[in-house]
Amino acid sequence: MGAPYDDPIADGPDGANSLVLAGRTLHARAAQRAGGGRLLGGGQGLLGVVRSLTGLPEAAVIPHLLGAAMVWVGALRVLLAARPARRPAPAGAGPVLPASAVRTPEHSAHLRRRRRPPLAPVAGSSTVGRSGERKDVAGVGDYAKWYDEILKAESRAKGGEPCRVCGEAIAPNAQWKQRDRHVCSPRCNATLKRRLNRRIERGEVVPPPPPTPEPEPPREPLVFRTLAQDAPFPYEFLGRSPRPGDIVERHGSRTVYLPLAVLPPETVPWEVTVGAPEHWDLDRVVFAVHEETGSTCFYEVDESGTRTSLLLGQFLGPHQLDTYEPFEAGGRTWCWYQEVVRDVDQDGEPYTWTAHVCGLQEIPTLWTPAYAARSERLKRVSRAAGNYAARMRALGQEGEIERLDPREIYERDGWFCRICGAAVDPDLSWPDLWCATLDHRVPVTAGGGHTADNVQLSHWLCNLRKGDLLLTE
Repeated sequence: MGAPYDDPIADGPDGANSLVLAGRTLHARAAQRAGGGRLLGGGQGLLGVVRSLTGLPEAAVIPHLLGAAMVWVGALRVLLAARPARRPAPAGAGPVLPASAVRTPEHSAHLRRRRRPPLAPVAGSSTVGRSGERKDVAGVGDYAKWYDEILKAESRAKGGEPCRVCGEAIAPNAQWKQRDRHVCSPRCNATLKRRLNRRIERGEVVPPPPPTPEPEPPREPLVFRTLAQDAPFPYEFLGRSPRPGDIVERHGSRTVYLPLAVLPPETVPWEVTVGAPEHWDLDRVVFAVHEETGSTCFYEVDESGTRTSLLLGQFLGPHQLDTYEPFEAGGRTWCWYQEVVRDVDQDGEPYTWTAHVCGLQEIPTLWTPAYAARSERLKRVSRAAGNYAARMRALGQEGEIERLDPREIYERDGWFCRICGAAVDPDLSWPDLWCATLDHRVPVTAGGGHTADNVQLSHWLCNLRKGDLLLTE
């Protein structure tokens, strides 16, 4: 090690001397490795700039920087020590910690009691009370419905009720889900959900097990082809994903799905086997191979052969590809992508087909005609119920609301106006005066509910003429 340095800042703030000695040691070792005591490219860079500005010898640059840093640390300590003391808390506000103290469990519990009002248990949940007593209530369907029921208050807010989070008044025209949960804004709604998530983590609220789809029955391997342009839907598919042995053909590009067992062990990429058997089972690994390029995609399936969310990698020969990024092969640009198709089953329940497919161009998410019809029906139902609820809120009243599809009411009434008796053209739409509308037999202003027994088909013009009157009037 070289000769000791002259120390121009030996009388600096407390703690500077030890840092200077450490800087001397580090600088001496770096100078010894460099063979001449020069750092950062022969005196250029940061040390060179400081040396040129200060005129100090190279050996004193690092101690100078350390001393300057300690001067700033000492000044910061003085400023922090001069801060005014915290105000004493009012009586009954709980313990107050000094600035240097560590938060104790008792203080954390006090903050939880002060900031987090308890959520009232709702039917359809299993909760653990603050006393530790478990309360089991009848189960609810899936997790999303259970979560929404837990967040709901006893009744929907009409306007003016205090927010459960901040205490501000809830507006009468607030979003319906916020009024159901008695919160005044999206921010308070997010805070309420965050509190519930923390209670779930602490075990105070026990959610139901997540729903798992029923395993699909076994079947023979199939080929899913691209259909003609005049077909109702352009692609063939079945179930939730392709099974081992299936072939998916999309616009002339074929992807074959095979179990991992058909590959010799020495040809399996190490990225696929490195996590087995701790994280996944190799017996449940399937790979998709693209016939035109030979590229492969490895992923996991469940007991029935349906793909899971675990993707193990995409490869072109021994080289791993960036996930779902384009790659060159055979003079053309290809890409792996997830084919997603939304459909409904025989019971009208929605489900999703997904498949790892390789092609020249990614196909966007598609809806089958049945799924699109279901979506349009839900829009009509929500729009009709929402319009009725908005009118009732404006009147300051409450009424029974059934989720009705207006088109089903029109079909029930045979597309004849129940006020004038004339036919209603299904092809006409608002704002045509002769288009179809829902009329409430008992007017909304009289407390009439939005139920199948109280609504009927009418021309828009007839509905306007009837207004808030009963037909007998």
